[in-house]
Amino acid sequence: MEPYSYSMMYPKIGLGVMAVFMLILGLRGLLTKRPFLISARWMFIAFMVVFLPPAVSNILSPHPFRSSYQLLEWLPVLMILVVSVLLWIQMKGYLAFGVTEKSFRDGLLAALEKLQLPFEESLSSIHLTSIGVHLQVAVQSWVGSGQIKVKKGRHSPLLKKIVQAMNGHFRTSRVETNIIACGSFVIVGILALAMVVALMVLRDLFEFEASP
Repeated sequence: MEPYSYSMMYPKIGLGVMAVFMLILGLRGLLTKRPFLISARWMFIAFMVVFLPPAVSNILSPHPFRSSYQLLEWLPVLMILVVSVLLWIQMKGYLAFGVTEKSFRDGLLAALEKLQLPFEESLSSIHLTSIGVHLQVAVQSWVGSGQIKVKKGRHSPLLKKIVQAMNGHFRTSRVETNIIACGSFVIVGILALAMVVALMVLRDLFEFEASP
């Protein structure tokens, strides 16, 4: 395989991974017509799989002017690493899809009641009074997405139980849904698959024209 083949292979792998990830999220919401929550770390993993390998492969692939442009080749990797750190910090807790403000709130309160966790509710947080934990909540009702997280990592097991109870509530109860985000994921996934097919066709055309 020629050296440049590696740089041509990684975009297709990244786009394919992104397409599958987006389609799974989108189709889950569209087919079940129910809200659900997933760990926000999955978004971080998807970002790393899509963007990091092409930048690394560009550095590892042979290049006649490598000594002159080595610093420029490292800049994309450094930029991705900085963005990755910011995403790792930001992508805490769990992301909700297919929710409205009402369904997210109803699901959260039902989960807290099931787990017998007394609470005080404010505009953007839930204070679990019995254990002194603050749940940070944000809902973008117009697109059907939201996020729930805790400040301190030692409370992650508790948050996981709350999210499991919320998902259970969404599966078994009649709730409002907003599938705009899920529909958008399906569209992005289809477009990404189309780009993968286009890249494969272009590769075959180049190989055919280059052949004697």
